[in-house]
Amino acid sequence: MKLSIIVPVFNEAPVLAQLHARLSPVLRQLNVPYEVIFVNDASSDESLSVLKKLRELDQSYKIVELSRNLGQQLAITAGLDYGAGDAVIVMDDDLQDPPELIPELVERWREGYDVVCAVRQQRQGGDRDQEAHRDSVLPFVEIPHHRRYPHRCGRVPPP
Repeated sequence: MKLSIIVPVFNEAPVLAQLHARLSPVLRQLNVPYEVIFVNDASSDESLSVLKKLRELDQSYKIVELSRNLGQQLAITAGLDYGAGDAVIVMDDDLQDPPELIPELVERWREGYDVVCAVRQQRQGGDRDQEAHRDSVLPFVEIPHHRRYPHRCGRVPPP
């Protein structure tokens, strides 16, 4: 199994070193081949130069540079086109998606789920009066017709 992590990047130079510091140890502990594909969505800050320095530290890092800002969804699509993994995890570059959840995502995938998603209970910068909750990994559950849908999510009948 090879794992592809896709990280769309847009003007996040200050946080990329911290992302590397948290992401790399998590991936090394998985003991599976992996690649991290950073898709630079035409950042106007120093994101690209930071990514190039990080690639020197970790040869599993790859950079896809978009010629102009196309937005997060097309940046993710570019990463999916470039990736070679058997499983793919898409995460934000700003550490709002904790890399420490990756082992749990991979474990659920190994259990046989085709799709696993993490559900955020509260984003940083949210209402401070609310009780903070840990992010949780939500496996997709079986329903008739052998399709998997997320628990507690709206279901649309298959065509």
